[in-house]
Order: sequence, then C-alpha cells, then structure tokens
Amino acid sequence: MNEITAKTDAVPDDVLDRLEHVPVAGLSDAMDGLGLPSTILDAGIRRLCGKRMVGRARTVERAPASHNETQADIGAPLGMGTQIVIDTASPRDVVVVAARGGQGAGIVGDNMALRATKRGVVGFVVDGAVR
Repeated sequence: MNEITAKTDAVPDDVLDRLEHVPVAGLSDAMDGLGLPSTILDAGIRRLCGKRMVGRARTVERAPASHNETQADIGAPLGMGTQIVIDTASPRDVVVVAARGGQGAGIVGDNMALRATKRGVVGFVVDGAVR
C-alpha cells in the first residue's frame, strides 16, 4: 500500500510562525482537548539530528516489499512514493513517512534529505529505518 496526501497550503505561514513558540506539551494537550485523534508519537520515533521543526505535514504510507520483488512488480507509486512527496514539497513542509516500523531497508537517506532541503522541507518524521 502506498498513499500520498494531496499537496495543500492549509496552514498559513503566520500560523506556523506562531506555533514555533508554543510548547509541544501545550499544543498536544490543546489538540487532545479538541477531541483530535492521538497526538503522541511512538516512543521509538525520536529526533536524530537538528532542532525542533514546525511545518505542514506531507504524508506517505510505505509497505515493505518482499525481498524477491522487483521495481516492476511493485510499481512506481510504491517504489517512488517518498520521492514523489519530496519532489512536490513546498517550503516549510514536513515529510511524514509511515513505514510500519520497517527496519529491512533505509526509508530515507542523505540523498533524499538533500533533495528535500533544497525544496525547503524542514524535516522528516519516519517510523522506519533511516540511513
């Protein structure tokens, strides 16, 4: 399965500017108070480098392919989902990759991170292997 969120600029830059100064715990509590679904990340997801980030989420879901599948077997959307999100990202986007905790292969690496940075992406949130 591979799903990509539509590109949207739903959150204006001035709102992002204000959110940069809101404590994360306060923001999480406010979202919980509004009845929004879980605002807590799995404990295995943690910052590897950099600083706090605020931006518009661009999400993609990735499912691990079996070891004997080729690119032709899995198709371009599955094989290129993360790249598609990066290539269509806007400044201040955060790329969120739901990889089901997959540790069999790097979901994001330095080449993707460099391309994303050039497009203005402020960071990644990945529940899988990063290299």
